[in-house]
Amino acid sequence: MFFWIAQIFGLLGLLCNTLSYQCRKRTHILLIQSGGSIFFATHFLMLGAISGALLNIVGFFRASVSAAKDRLHLSATLLNGIFIPLYLLSYLAVFTLFGKEATLPNLLIELLPVAAMVLSTVGFSAGNAKAVRIYSSIASPFWLTYNAISLSIGGVCSEILCLSSAILGFFRHDHIKKNKETSDQ
Repeated sequence: MFFWIAQIFGLLGLLCNTLSYQCRKRTHILLIQSGGSIFFATHFLMLGAISGALLNIVGFFRASVSAAKDRLHLSATLLNGIFIPLYLLSYLAVFTLFGKEATLPNLLIELLPVAAMVLSTVGFSAGNAKAVRIYSSIASPFWLTYNAISLSIGGVCSEILCLSSAILGFFRHDHIKKNKETSDQ
């Protein structure tokens, strides 16, 4: 029963993340994804996937702060300088504070979501929704693999749908706009 309750939280995270890519504005994408991060942090914690839980907690703050970066006059470099080290500290915490055995397979598995978070952070720090969609598309396979290993049904579905949604959003908002600009010239 506990496993299935965890999966419900994952499905709520999936809903937030998938819908976020259909937003036109970068800020809206990030705010909706911050909600998804809370659901996924709870989900991974319930599954015992500590790395996923920690990274989603940091991801909540990353998305929230990134959404407000212009209003707060924060530079992308500053944000990257704050959050990327936090991902690395989360990775180390899994093996030190939480006692996961540091075997080669575990080291590699736990590195997958860290790489995804670094890529998406770079995308979130960019000034436009197109960059968010592109970097998220690159990061998605890393999370997809980690989710499959962690038995995260919502996570696997989320990455498949988010990747599809990001690609659809790219064609709806970025490719069509580019084609209109080219045909208007």
